[in-house]
Amino acid sequence: MCKNLRIRTPWLIISPHFDDAVLSCGHLLAKNPGAVVATICGGIAAPGVPASTWWDRRSWKSARDATLGRRQEDFEALECLNAVQAFADVLDVTYRGHDDDASVFATAIGDILDRFDAEHIAIPLAARAHIDHELTRDGALTALRTRGLANVFFYADLPYFVGRDTDRIARALSAIPVPQAPAHDSENELKREAVTKYRSQTPLLRRSFRRSYNSIFSPDAERLYRYQPT
Repeated sequence: MCKNLRIRTPWLIISPHFDDAVLSCGHLLAKNPGAVVATICGGIAAPGVPASTWWDRRSWKSARDATLGRRQEDFEALECLNAVQAFADVLDVTYRGHDDDASVFATAIGDILDRFDAEHIAIPLAARAHIDHELTRDGALTALRTRGLANVFFYADLPYFVGRDTDRIARALSAIPVPQAPAHDSENELKREAVTKYRSQTPLLRRSFRRSYNSIFSPDAERLYRYQPT
């Protein structure tokens, strides 16, 4: 793609699933209108595939309904934050099976990177959070190294990383903490409103992460780390 056809944006947030970027970077998005959130596991399941997890069965009649429904929820959430939706067509692990080929993620993320001219890029920290998070991080690092892109950051995946040693994990990935101003009340309210749009996910996240869920709305909950490869 010609460079002058790439879409400019202040931030490109690479998100494993619909909701991860808003949960982990909602304040950042509220501070930066026009940011792009690109969900990598944004593929649509084939017709006839049943909803296979209790999370999906709670809200959807089929896998296709679930994947299409999550796209719509994400669109509504990002609209609250004046952010732009993008996605790749990789299926999440629930529907692709345990096909853990990072090259698939690298190719999908490379295609996203080629569409946007981002001043800053953020990818998930991911360590032990979820296999799709790890594959997204590893695929993103491969795609970024190939393109030699700068101004790359890791974000702490919330609510997985609330109260965990993210600084140590970041150091192992050659990244250093970036001081951030705490979120203003207005930015926190925008994040809260956006999170409610994930109607199929929010009640289950609240149940699964009882101790840490509310912490994601703390003014200093979100953490960024600048990638400084040797």
